[in-house]
Amino acid sequence: MVALSKGNIFAVKGNGYKDEIDCAYAIENYDLAIAAYQKLPDHSSAQNNLALVCLEKGNCLLELEQLGQAEENFKKSLQISTKNNLEEYEQYANLGLAKIDYATCNYQTSIAHLQALKNTEDFDLQAQTEKELYFLLKENHLALGHTETFHFFEKKHQQASQEIQQLENQNFRQVLKFIRNYSFTESKSFRKEKILLYSLLIICAGLIIFEITKSLKRKNNLE
Repeated sequence: MVALSKGNIFAVKGNGYKDEIDCAYAIENYDLAIAAYQKLPDHSSAQNNLALVCLEKGNCLLELEQLGQAEENFKKSLQISTKNNLEEYEQYANLGLAKIDYATCNYQTSIAHLQALKNTEDFDLQAQTEKELYFLLKENHLALGHTETFHFFEKKHQQASQEIQQLENQNFRQVLKFIRNYSFTESKSFRKEKILLYSLLIICAGLIIFEITKSLKRKNNLE
């Protein structure tokens, strides 16, 4: 469908602007994607993508400190995700709403969103998102004077941070080990399989560096 294809193109462009340039440009493309997807209310893929784009737009608006509009997009994503059983998007929408409630000093409501996220049947977040969750939990409980609970989630946050650091170190060690074992001097005798493998490792290294940069950016925005 034309509308679905247009929506996907604008969504990809929006993600590119969001990660590489500026959220303001990303939002313009997200709005175009949302408009395209909304033309297909009965199309499952369009609605799934709509939930995701609303999440991404919400994160951009949160970064720009436009909290009211960010909340609207997270709620819209949550509504679609709940209706279509998109549990992963539902988790991220709850996390976004928890961030807004924390930013507006609604600590109890923030905790409720985080607990709703943790209580989902298939609670399985990426390491960086899990770290954000524990950071929010500890800060909310600190603001409420819940000292014991604060220390509990502080330890959880530290553990998540250490796991991320260990994963990053492990990935870099694997890349460096490969480079040492396969030097460019052997390139003439490389078989096609080795050339392909080397290319894939370089791509993986680039992705690792890109993800670390994104993680640091998100950390700065949250902490």
